[in-house]
Amino acid sequence: MLKEIVLINKFADAGVLPPLSSLLLPNPELSSPPSPDTSAPAPFPPPQPKLHPLCTPILSCPSSSLHLCELTTPTGSGLVLTAPNAPVSPVANSISAFLMRTLAEQEFAGTLDQSLVDLYNGWKPAGSAVYTVGDIEKLRRFGVEKYCLLRVGPFADLYTNLALGKLAALEGCAPSPEQETDILASCEVLNAKLSLSFGSTLLFNSRVLASLASRGDEARDIARTITKADAGIWGVGVSKGDVHSMCRNSLSLPASVPDADALAQFREWYGNVKATESAQSEAAERQQEEKKTERDIAIEKANEIMERVVLEGGGECDWAGCREALGAVYEEGGLGFFAKVVRG
Repeated sequence: MLKEIVLINKFADAGVLPPLSSLLLPNPELSSPPSPDTSAPAPFPPPQPKLHPLCTPILSCPSSSLHLCELTTPTGSGLVLTAPNAPVSPVANSISAFLMRTLAEQEFAGTLDQSLVDLYNGWKPAGSAVYTVGDIEKLRRFGVEKYCLLRVGPFADLYTNLALGKLAALEGCAPSPEQETDILASCEVLNAKLSLSFGSTLLFNSRVLASLASRGDEARDIARTITKADAGIWGVGVSKGDVHSMCRNSLSLPASVPDADALAQFREWYGNVKATESAQSEAAERQQEEKKTERDIAIEKANEIMERVVLEGGGECDWAGCREALGAVYEEGGLGFFAKVVRG
């Protein structure tokens, strides 16, 4: 990973990377999205104890407090956005895929620097594809976003933009069943192709469903699956509003319900769900139908700690205060590498 971090920082030094705020997942519930911060990301940010404990910061944007990070968990890894005391949101499956996308965007725009291509191809990690200048011509008619999704890999912002573009094309008209299926397919493909499942992409799916007539129950059910994702509640999105939306959508609460009430109701509902699951798990173990390993138990306990941090703070996460507890849990489960990561 160190080679990839050095490589992406060289791209940052060259000034070709997009503003980090442009990579945030859009919120279909907002009629007037906030203007993105156009500041260029700065390379090699210092260690940040207030960032999510499993995140290694790669780039930062001081004006927006956003950080591009490598998220490494016992079940997988990925490139994410986060901010101090906030949950995380996915960007791509790897740094190399993100850099391949950057090169493709430069080539589509006619501003590609051959020295960056040479740099990438010379430094790319083993197993990563070579960037071939001219390959875009085969699919130029589809545009840069679809090219990246077809040839480079899944990118959270591109798939969500694709879904929103299809919604916007309806111009306020009710979609046909075929159009609805097409819109929702963009959400579902994203959830399937990322290397980890994230609460933020499931929340986006729920928000899109909620915007469609007679899809309220499905919007609620999708929101509830956030609790089962690899990076679920602690990967629901960078803003507090994402946490509150998760609470409302999971319980079909109207927007008029205050944030604090929505959060309290969600915590009560989720507490009951966890109690039921615990009883079922204990019963299965007694019957020797399913025996959890120490590693499985450690991952489960660590997720519970991180979920509690998000829910108790209402999206204001005290990551610095939970690092030692996480380290102890990982150590007990034989996950010494992750114990070192979270302890910094």
